[in-house]
Order: sequence, then structure tokens, then C-alpha cells
Amino acid sequence: MNLAPRVLVAVVLGFACVGRADDGDKPYRAEMQRVYGLAKGQVLKRVPRPYIPERIEWYRAENREQAQAIPKGPDYVTFDWKDGTGLKLWGMGFGYEKLPLRVVLNNPLRLNSYDFEGPADLLSLDMAGDWVVRADADMNDKLVALARLVKEEHGRTVRFEKRDVPREVLVAGGKWNFQPLKGTYNDKWVHLFTEKQDTDEGAGGGSGELDKFLQMLGDRTGSRVVDEVQGERPKMITWGHHRDSRLSNVPAGPERLEKLMKLLGNVSKQTGLTLEPARRNVPVWVLVEVKPEA
Repeated sequence: MNLAPRVLVAVVLGFACVGRADDGDKPYRAEMQRVYGLAKGQVLKRVPRPYIPERIEWYRAENREQAQAIPKGPDYVTFDWKDGTGLKLWGMGFGYEKLPLRVVLNNPLRLNSYDFEGPADLLSLDMAGDWVVRADADMNDKLVALARLVKEEHGRTVRFEKRDVPREVLVAGGKWNFQPLKGTYNDKWVHLFTEKQDTDEGAGGGSGELDKFLQMLGDRTGSRVVDEVQGERPKMITWGHHRDSRLSNVPAGPERLEKLMKLLGNVSKQTGLTLEPARRNVPVWVLVEVKPEA
């Protein structure tokens, strides 16, 4: 089966794939805990391929519906770790023969696309494997640990520097007023598309409160959203991605601006919100390579 890269995120998107890999009556759990567990003070771990046999046992036993759909298992898994409770599934990725560093930043470390930047050759470095994250650890500590893993895997010395830089943002204003879009595969959802609507929900989606919706919109477009929405806020929004709505990798220029304005216009029609591009200074983690002195 040929799969386009896809991430099932248990916590954020609500897929029925939450499982635990702690000690218990299942024989695979103890080995998963031993191999994947974090030591005291450790904030990040990469478990490289080939994976231990207990991993597929865990997948088939504790993620049965997903295992029926994709029997071979995920190409990578992200676990959260807490001392005392152990491992908890956060998400799974399918269709990733390689796992670029940018995907590690975006998924296991949960940075939005607008939260980081760096040279394409560094962000494309293959960091294939499963990931275990101490989710409540400081982001700087996790990025220091990630830089160390990059050095171990590729021999390249990198670091992440947090800088305030002028960037395009989207200012969200107005008041929420949901207007269903007729003719879609689900008229109870907000649909993200530029021109062409998909006939099914194969591109994924999610649900959450308004702040999560705006965060998702920012990640989708590659521009942080400044929340200036007024009035009563919806308690729950469900949205669907369409394949032409991913703009975070579209370079700046007339083509991106045209697509962005179409996407924002479609979202505004459904939500009643105003969404306008602007320039603001925002914090960004900048990936740089440290060259050896001559």
C-alpha cells in the first residue's frame, strides 16, 4: 500500500488510537517500558529502526482498529513520558520512509510550522525512528537534546536560537458566527480549502476550542494567528482539511498571497471572523549549524 505521509494524533485529533505501554499483564509492556522509557532528567529519546518485536505486538493489541486498517504498523510513533505513569501514546505517523527533522519538530516536539525555521538541508535531515518526549519539559531543553541527537546521527553540530523576527501574521478579529458550507462531505464542519474541495475527509482534520482552531490555521498557513476575536467563543469546533489548504511550504510571493487570501476568504465565510495578513515581531526558533573553526 502506498501511503501519503499522514500523522494520527491521539490527543489533538481525537482518533481512537490511544494506548498505554506501561507495565502490566501484557508480556510486551515490560520490554516497551525498558527500551522506550526515559531516565531521570532525560527529556527526549529517539528509538531508531529496526524496532523491537514488542512494538508490533503493542500496536496490534492496543490499537486494534488502526491495526486492521494498516497491519504493517506505523513508520514512527510518538510517546509522552511521565515519571510514575510511564508511556502514553501521543501520535503515529504513516507513509514516512524517511522522517525529516522538520517533521520531528512539528509532531513529536509539537512546534507549529511558524515556530521554527532553518536551512532546507538541515530541516531535511533524516531522523527516522520512534520518539519519546517529556511533554512538560522546557522547550529549550528539548531542542538542546534534539541537537545532540542530530550530532550523533549525522555528525553535524547544530543549535536552536530563539529570536524575535518580523514575520507575516494573520490577525483574527470579529465575532464567531458559524455559517455551514453546503455541498461538502460534512456541513457541520468548518472546511479549509483554497479552490478545490475534496469529496471525502482523507486529508484529515480535527476539533477543539477556538484557540486550537486558530493555532491549526496558523500551522496550516505557516503564519502565526494573532487572536483578537471578540464576543462569545464556541466551546467546540470541528474542521476538515482539504488537500489544497496546506500553504506552509509555499514560498512568499504572488502565488502564495493569492492562495492565502482565497483560503482566508473561505474560512471567513463559514466562521464570520475577519482574517487579515499583517507584519509583527514574533518569537521563532532558528536552526543554525555551528561550523568548526579553521
